[in-house]
Amino acid sequence: MKMRNSEFKTRLRAQPFTGVSVAALGCALLLSAGAAQAQTSPAPEAKAEPDAIVVTGFRRSVENAIKIKKLSTSIVESITSEDVGKLPDVSITDALSRLPGVTSQRLQGRADVLSIRGLGPDFSTALFNHREIVSVGDNRGFQYDQIPGELLNRVDVIKTPFAGLIGQGLAGTVDMQTISPLDQKKRVFAISAQGEKNAYSKLNPDAKDTGYKASLIYSDKFMDNTVGISIGLNAISSPVQDKQYEAWGFPTDNSGNYILGGGKWFANSNNLTRQSAFGRIEYRPSSKFEMSIDGLYSKYKTKEYQRGLEVPLWWGGLSPSSVTTSNGFDTSATFPGVHAVQRNNYNQRDADSLALGWNAKFAVSDSVKLTVDASYSRAHRHDYLLETYTGLGYNKAGTADTVTVKQLANGTYSLSTTLNYNDPSKFVLTDPQGWGYNGTTAVVQAGFLNAPDFVDNMKALRANLNGQIHSSLFKSWEVGVNYGDRKKTAGYKSYFLQPGQAFAVNTLAIPSNILVGGVTPANFLTGQTLAYNAQAAAGLLFPAFDNRPDSLARDYVVEEKVLTGYAQVNIDGILGALPVRGNVGVQVVNTDQSSTGSSANLTGSVVTAVPVSDGAKYTYALPSVNLSIEVARNTFLRIGAARTLARARMDDERVTYTVSFTPNGNGQLDSNGKQTYFSGGGGNSRLRPYIADGVDLSLEKYFANGRGLVSLAGFYKALSGYVDPNNGYQADFSGYKSLVPTTGTTFSGNYNGIISAPANTGRGYIQGFEGNLTLPFALITKGLDGFGLLANGSYTDSSVKFAQGQAVTVPGLSDKVASVQFFFEKWGFAARASYTYRSSFLAEVSGLSATPSYRTAKAQNILDAHIGYDFKTGALNGLSIYAEAGNLLNSPFVTYNNNDPRQVINYENYGATYRMGATFKF
Repeated sequence: MKMRNSEFKTRLRAQPFTGVSVAALGCALLLSAGAAQAQTSPAPEAKAEPDAIVVTGFRRSVENAIKIKKLSTSIVESITSEDVGKLPDVSITDALSRLPGVTSQRLQGRADVLSIRGLGPDFSTALFNHREIVSVGDNRGFQYDQIPGELLNRVDVIKTPFAGLIGQGLAGTVDMQTISPLDQKKRVFAISAQGEKNAYSKLNPDAKDTGYKASLIYSDKFMDNTVGISIGLNAISSPVQDKQYEAWGFPTDNSGNYILGGGKWFANSNNLTRQSAFGRIEYRPSSKFEMSIDGLYSKYKTKEYQRGLEVPLWWGGLSPSSVTTSNGFDTSATFPGVHAVQRNNYNQRDADSLALGWNAKFAVSDSVKLTVDASYSRAHRHDYLLETYTGLGYNKAGTADTVTVKQLANGTYSLSTTLNYNDPSKFVLTDPQGWGYNGTTAVVQAGFLNAPDFVDNMKALRANLNGQIHSSLFKSWEVGVNYGDRKKTAGYKSYFLQPGQAFAVNTLAIPSNILVGGVTPANFLTGQTLAYNAQAAAGLLFPAFDNRPDSLARDYVVEEKVLTGYAQVNIDGILGALPVRGNVGVQVVNTDQSSTGSSANLTGSVVTAVPVSDGAKYTYALPSVNLSIEVARNTFLRIGAARTLARARMDDERVTYTVSFTPNGNGQLDSNGKQTYFSGGGGNSRLRPYIADGVDLSLEKYFANGRGLVSLAGFYKALSGYVDPNNGYQADFSGYKSLVPTTGTTFSGNYNGIISAPANTGRGYIQGFEGNLTLPFALITKGLDGFGLLANGSYTDSSVKFAQGQAVTVPGLSDKVASVQFFFEKWGFAARASYTYRSSFLAEVSGLSATPSYRTAKAQNILDAHIGYDFKTGALNGLSIYAEAGNLLNSPFVTYNNNDPRQVINYENYGATYRMGATFKF
């Protein structure tokens, strides 16, 4: 059936995908049904619906997202607010993780970072009101709990980029948008309040297990609707309880069976508080000029009490008795001679984010417009990660314990002891294992403090011209330029905490006034462990600065100055007999990246640090094409092809490194084939970006007057320049001439050496399929009006190899991801249940001394539920009440080692979270 171009332009667009298996069946049924309907029924636009019901709430959110998808020229998934201040989920991350090909990772029980199409958080970019926004994270991955969902009107996940998209990610781009006051039909004033309770009672006596959330949004228009103002405020306090078990690892015993090397048994209580505000002013006196200023500020803090036991076992040099074995594991063992380290930890994170933007549009002529945009984004994070230790004496002094560990069905181990660990009269602040060692100097380590600090800044200025094209196929053109300057500073300060300034003082009594009671750690079967105020204890200890080279070489500054020019032609017309929309364009990206810091060496007790700086300049052309072809009525074939890039992790781009000198040569050769004496390990500021050449196809069928959708999509990305973290490059070590001895060496005067560092040696691919179904049950029978289903699923596969031929697991990739939501909404009532699944993946976790590290995470199953009622008439008109529950399956976060799910390293249980709240709009 042919369609007039003007008719095609008025068509609406769409929303998120849903389940591969469901979509496969849905495609077969619904495409055929849609084809039959197209032959026998008038066009949707021609239908008279005098009794049409105005859809509100969650159903309207779904329909708006479908419209966005349908009208987009790129492959896009969206979520929109049910109403002002009502994002349809617990958080932005939870809502986004229900979209096709998108999933999240939890940190301290909260979903905070996203993986898109199997690629981890560092491969995607976050935008706020179309501008790139920096992160409080260690690297590039954006932590979405920075932004309160109540302040957002819409969030798009753009999977196929276009030339005019500045800040496009290799995996995808997430664009978070606030409301436009001039686009609102009338004044809006909405307030909401919510209470929160965790299913676990507080695990620490000085923690919280109840919380709250409150928000206010105001939007209005003035001066004959030429000036609009919107303001939003949000405050939250959200507690999480965490029963945490962590294994040191699994060596083999004398019989070749895996045995527990040691472990940690903790009870954790975490509370997040956040205060946020946004504002937007718009001025639109005519169609020839408009201007807006907007800003967002968010300040949040987390406090975590972490208490329990750390117990050295096989790796503590202990031999077990009464060992039972099954399936290659020592499932039960008793260890005598144990000197456990009792830990009272306190972790605090303070972070704030600021995003400011100014935008102006001018009509240069009747057909040409100029847009100028300026923005500034800043994020600052400071962590205070405090550990304090108690025992019966210094360095294995005092009575030894006998402990028994038994493997449980979930792969963790229980712990039984013979000593009472909640007797403050017997325990002292000390170094129970004698672990303290600051380079070459022994210290009495009764505690340790990590205090990493990150500052991330970005300034950007953009200008673009766009104009009309009078053609049957081409609609408009756009050219533009953007300059961005991003600078990230990382400082990792750490300290050993000692009972006294002199080594002779190795114990310190625990004052009674800092005691707070006891806790029961995860899987701990014999009583409680001691709980005291760790901050007060740290105030009694003496700090010794951690000057180990590995610690000093973590500090860095990375700056990236990026100039981007682009040109794009937009398509909207008839190609052959088919309506087609889309765009063709190219970005040219020039980057000047640099890094400064210090390299460090430790000889004896002397630390030598030398300032270093380096960088690289490079230019890439990034072509792209997007086509949306209506191959049948309300049936679209989308085609996308593009080259995209993702810059390397910030800690990989750092220039800093440690230095070693080997007097008689280290066996490595430089580029001239000469023996080297110097070597190092660190980052590589000359790294180039990851590059992906991708192709996307999507077939989408829209039905039920734009209220339903079924789609199937596939993608392929050829990856090059993939960063191998264990490679190296040659460097000049002449700044360390002082390390060369005057005697007893065969040094030849060669100051070249090899730094073990990341390099762009990897190549491979990532490919996958995504299916999506949005089905209003009224399509099946009118008796089910109000019921509906959202379902999506994806399968992703990858293969990446480094130059030496070794394969690598792509961080964040789950080969199977699925989401299902059943909902009912009618007569003011609303109810839905949401289930998400992701298979195992390589997760980024915090390792030793707060250093990011990777570990395989087990599959996750999350079930959430929501029920509510909206008052439509009477004195309560505008009031909405609701109750919801998150993590009803109490799905744990589990990681393991060596690709062996039996070797459980970390196991965290958070319990369900229950919320009740109300929103009032007037």
